[in-house]
Amino acid sequence: MMVMKWDERSGAEIVIKYPDGLDISEKTLMQVYAQHGYEEASGVVSLLAGPLNMLSYYTGEENGYYILVVLDADDESQPYEEALIDSSRLILTSIKQQTLPLIISGVFGRIENFPRFEVAQLLALLYQNDVKRAILKRLEKEGHVSKGELQVWLKEQFEQTADFNPEFLGLVKYGLVKEGTVKGVSAEFLFLMKLLFISRVPPAAILNESVARGMPESLVAGYKQECAGFFSTYVPSDVDALKLCELLVNPACYEVIKLLRMSVVTLETLEKLKKKGVTDVMETLQKLGEANVVTGYKNESDHNRYFALKSDILVQRIFPEYLINVGRQAHNEKTKSSKVIAEHLRQLKDAYLESLKPAKEGAKQIS
Repeated sequence: MMVMKWDERSGAEIVIKYPDGLDISEKTLMQVYAQHGYEEASGVVSLLAGPLNMLSYYTGEENGYYILVVLDADDESQPYEEALIDSSRLILTSIKQQTLPLIISGVFGRIENFPRFEVAQLLALLYQNDVKRAILKRLEKEGHVSKGELQVWLKEQFEQTADFNPEFLGLVKYGLVKEGTVKGVSAEFLFLMKLLFISRVPPAAILNESVARGMPESLVAGYKQECAGFFSTYVPSDVDALKLCELLVNPACYEVIKLLRMSVVTLETLEKLKKKGVTDVMETLQKLGEANVVTGYKNESDHNRYFALKSDILVQRIFPEYLINVGRQAHNEKTKSSKVIAEHLRQLKDAYLESLKPAKEGAKQIS
């Protein structure tokens, strides 16, 4: 991975490269620059330069940075595009804050693993994006907002003049938001279609079948008491949701969570996850333990240490039924156009009725 700017006189100016030993010739970097042409707007291009299979994102004329990722020779570039674009704002912010060297390895890891992410991980990655999260929070309150108004508001909130359309498209892709127009109204709108809900839930399968799932009977009472004590004071929050997202997008943490959803296991069993990329099992367990997601117990009879979920993570898209009342109030108070309110309610009704239909055979449903 490399971040660069282009100077017409001196050529490529490398901001950072990861790993440090990455070597891309000046000729190849010139090809990247030429591929983007003289576009003012941001955009993605893929190119083959000798043995290099590359994907490049130009951040636009305002910032003028090029973010390059070198893929494996047989990799398709398309699966990485969304991750590259999504990472660009974090990279630009860290450049201004002079913290890019501190985050570059993490950004690279997310881009590298993106094509293998499951839906819950993709939604967690979306929620981590400050801009997307701000858009969702506003739409949760108002239901719908014009794209033009949102652009102005976001530029004020984030003190940037960049185009925010990539963020809009990301929300549309995962079914949280729908773009649309209204007859007689000269504006494009974003309509909230589903809420993104991220929280902890008790690990029900393990709690209900602790022994059958692998926990020694002598440990069951203490385990259930610890889980009950944790959830007796747990309150979902944005801060906690972001902590949970950080675990979900960490491939090693997610592999451990998936295993512990099914069974209570020993360290010996967890070590087998090295085949799935959990290179440092103890470090991963420490992260999950500090986050109150995993707990461990020493069993005196066999001297083994057993690990179980203390809290599981729920990522869910929920139909926003409350928006009926939001629309009614906006209509009564005349704070929103009645035409736009009616169109939003129509779209919600259609989406709800569609959700009641039986899934087509072979279709994959995602809540």
